[in-house]
Amino acid sequence: MTLGEKILENRKRIGLSQEELGNELNVTRQSVSLWETNQAQPSLDNLVSLTKLFNISMDELCGNAIAEKIESEKKEYLFKISTTYNPVIYEHAYKKYYKKGEIGLIVGIVFSFFLLLAILISNTNQVYLIVPIFFLIISGSLIIKIEMNIKKMIKNEVSSKPNLVTDYYFYNDHIEIESHSDNSKSSYNKKYNEFTRISQDYNYIFLEFDGVFSVIDKNKCQDNLNQINQLLNIKQPYSKNRNIIRTLLLIMFVLSILSIFISLITVAISVTSSPLPEFPLSMAEHMWKFFLFTPLPLSSLVLGIIFIKRGYKCFKNIIAGIIMTFLLCIYGSFTSLFSDRISHDYSYIANISEKTKIDIPNAKYVSIAYDYQPNCALIAMVKFTESENSEFINEITQNTNWKSDTSYIPSNAVDLYTLTATSNYEYFIVYNTTSEKYNDFYGNIIYMAYDVDNFILYIAEYK
Repeated sequence: MTLGEKILENRKRIGLSQEELGNELNVTRQSVSLWETNQAQPSLDNLVSLTKLFNISMDELCGNAIAEKIESEKKEYLFKISTTYNPVIYEHAYKKYYKKGEIGLIVGIVFSFFLLLAILISNTNQVYLIVPIFFLIISGSLIIKIEMNIKKMIKNEVSSKPNLVTDYYFYNDHIEIESHSDNSKSSYNKKYNEFTRISQDYNYIFLEFDGVFSVIDKNKCQDNLNQINQLLNIKQPYSKNRNIIRTLLLIMFVLSILSIFISLITVAISVTSSPLPEFPLSMAEHMWKFFLFTPLPLSSLVLGIIFIKRGYKCFKNIIAGIIMTFLLCIYGSFTSLFSDRISHDYSYIANISEKTKIDIPNAKYVSIAYDYQPNCALIAMVKFTESENSEFINEITQNTNWKSDTSYIPSNAVDLYTLTATSNYEYFIVYNTTSEKYNDFYGNIIYMAYDVDNFILYIAEYK
């Protein structure tokens, strides 16, 4: 039986017309007719397609002579690469396939987290928390679902195609892909520009075509890797030197961990170098500087997401980036949380001077903390210059109501924090705003203490 007769017989066996068979092979009806009448012969690509369509071997379709000729032609390939599939390869393949979706969801989670944080530290109606929480739950659930689907698909692939091996025959203009497992066999013939998508990481090259996802193991083709890249028209990975990337990831991980300590040191230096480091909320005023260091863990997070998809083991960068960004944002938000309880308005000091009839010089720097202690309306600290200090010392020495110790103050009149904070101060006075008398402790009182050495006036108002 001739080749044309076998094509005719098998076409009728599967119930296709000449036109329908032509459509399947992307050729005209006339071409099929010429094949069946032995006036022309199908190309090698069409012969392979016919064997798949008829579900028969090349030997059955063409006979030994033609099959041997095809095999001899196949030996003219440039080189051959084989990939033995295992769960690790499947995991890389499916993660590569779903990576865009996962990255989008991770970005959504990060955005939702910061939106949640912004609502918590602002005066926004807390009912709006439902929006970021909803997106966090949805995004998290979808990521979990994707991971579960990947594990399920890996299990199905391993069980349905045990001991799967794929052979890649590279030619100048096309590639032949033959896959065989214990219970299945398939082959494909593709030109290099016919792949739907070609991508890679440092371990594998991924070929996608006709709904098929095929993997080339780079470890098996180091000698031909440059030639493969040229044939498939793919660029080298992000960097040719993996050690540079690994070093960068390690540095960003360490900087991410250290960012919290660097922030604390920066805030501590800012507090100690401020005009009034003794001010009880001085640290809270500088906590916003934690935000300045969020680029470090955020960079670690972004690089971790990018390079984990390229085959690097950098999950720690993602975890450290998320945790440290969260902590820096929490600490940085303290300034906003205490902002309505801190003031530097000198008009309050002028008002106190008028109430107590004590001439307080116009100082350059004043800090006020509202509702810092129970029953204490506010605590204020004033920093004088050397000339202002001399002026205020004259005011104190001329007013006999100023005392040089706190033994005259009842224990329940002033809170323990204030007494402890001013224990080393040289002068003290109490003014009763109810009776308008000095050192009268029954009513609303204003407690003042002065540190001669450091030029600091401490004021606490009790109601």
